[in-house]
Amino acid sequence: MIHLPEPDLTENRLTGRDPQHPMFRLAMVILLDAVECFQQNWQSQDRRSQRAFREVEEWIVSNDAGAPLSFEEVCDLLGLDAGYVRMLFFRWKERQLQRSKQRGRKPRPFRRKGQPRMRHLD
Repeated sequence: MIHLPEPDLTENRLTGRDPQHPMFRLAMVILLDAVECFQQNWQSQDRRSQRAFREVEEWIVSNDAGAPLSFEEVCDLLGLDAGYVRMLFFRWKERQLQRSKQRGRKPRPFRRKGQPRMRHLD
């Protein structure tokens, strides 16, 4: 699981870092969706999931600081250091790869406990 740091609720140029402000809430939802997509699809075999992972990965590494809803902007809205959050994503992925190598088998995609295994019919 990627453990994100708590958002900084001190002054912010756009939202005042008020957790009830719509831009703050939107930024939080976008980042949490990216975490879920990254973890669920990082080793997926179907094309749709692979494309979703690539899109999230490209969004994370992008340096479009001024673009609306870019990774940099979302982190800024939340008061998070984009470089640090970016490092958390790739550290998680590296740990998953290391674990799969130690076990001697192909890593499985992230699946929540109790979630049934489903086959995708793409």
